[in-house]
Amino acid sequence: MDRPLICLIVMLSMLLLSGAALRMLDSSTDRIDAAVGRVIEAAASGDREACEEAAERLEELWREHYKKASMVSHTGILNDISYSVAKVRDYARSGSDELIPECKAIARLAGIVRENQLPKLHTLL
Repeated sequence: MDRPLICLIVMLSMLLLSGAALRMLDSSTDRIDAAVGRVIEAAASGDREACEEAAERLEELWREHYKKASMVSHTGILNDISYSVAKVRDYARSGSDELIPECKAIARLAGIVRENQLPKLHTLL
């Protein structure tokens, strides 16, 4: 009788921890999306100083997000996003036309990381 109870406790613990990790990743990804949106808005308005500040904030948020996401995701795509985030500030300083497409790519890749962590039936069985 002890084994089934222990198995149930272990499975429930895994379920709770997975749910908590998914919520953490989801809220962190939402903050990244919002930061990317602020960079795009500042770039569209032509305010280079605000754009640089928004890019710096995006870098800070990404460093935090990377730590969280690397616990549950493969680092390959996270490294690609890190490379893109590193380019954003330089693009903001120079007023490059590549800034907005790079920001959209960051948001899209962060969304892919989030989607890859959603539970799917074929991964559970």
